[in-house]
Amino acid sequence: MDGELIQYTKDGRRIIVDSRQVLKTDEENKPFKVLEINTDITERRQAEQRQLALVELERSKAELERFVYFASHDLQEPLRGIAGCLQILEKTYKDKLDDNARELIQYSIDAAGRLRQIVSDLLSLSQGRHDDITFEALDLSQLLDQAKKNLVAAITESDAIITNDSLPVLPVYRALIIQLFQNLIGNAIKFRSNDPPNIHIGAQHLEGQWLLSVQDNGIGFEQKYADRIFKAFERLNSRNSYPGSGIGLAICKQTVEQHGGTIWAKSEPGKGATFYFTLMAQQADQKLKSKQ
Repeated sequence: MDGELIQYTKDGRRIIVDSRQVLKTDEENKPFKVLEINTDITERRQAEQRQLALVELERSKAELERFVYFASHDLQEPLRGIAGCLQILEKTYKDKLDDNARELIQYSIDAAGRLRQIVSDLLSLSQGRHDDITFEALDLSQLLDQAKKNLVAAITESDAIITNDSLPVLPVYRALIIQLFQNLIGNAIKFRSNDPPNIHIGAQHLEGQWLLSVQDNGIGFEQKYADRIFKAFERLNSRNSYPGSGIGLAICKQTVEQHGGTIWAKSEPGKGATFYFTLMAQQADQKLKSKQ
């Protein structure tokens, strides 16, 4: 039968072939053999898949802009207010505060400043200024460290233990990947069980991309909801029990797709959850700045 087949070459390469069978007849027009003609169409199919991926990427970019705008626009003023109140507190009661209190206030001011910068970066992205965006070759372990600094209060309060594999240097957009780690780790802390959160960030190199994971020992969820959780404003738990906007994982999805990857989750109630996502080893259509 005619059609496309998957075959393997002598050196083990996986190829796609267009297979056609031709019936050969003799001088008396009697069939005596069937010829199978296989044409390697691997490059054609890969080109088609790349084109489909580009179309999907453009769609996800538009969704990312919308999600990020709504998620970050209203954060600007509260963050200014927090930083302003802390500065007033420090100036007004400076002589009455001990060194520990002054250090905590300064740390809070710095944290608010970092959050304002992240929000500013995300707003710039959501407003469509793609020409100003460059993917930089960055060490993901440093971006993970920044995300943990942003979450230091939640990590300390929950006694969370966070470990990680050796993470790669990849071409990424800094603010978004910090936010990605922050959202996934923050979710793991929020949806914890009675035990302290134990969170591990894994990394595995695949062909042309990296597979990363964030695994926790939290309350988990039923696998049938694995797709639903990535939709904006979808919640599996009540707002009273677990406060939040309901768009964190939707933003994670858009961030990963913005980087040409995919994200998914595996879980079981009471047995924690693992969020997997891929990041491309190269970004073909973005200007890259080499890490110095």
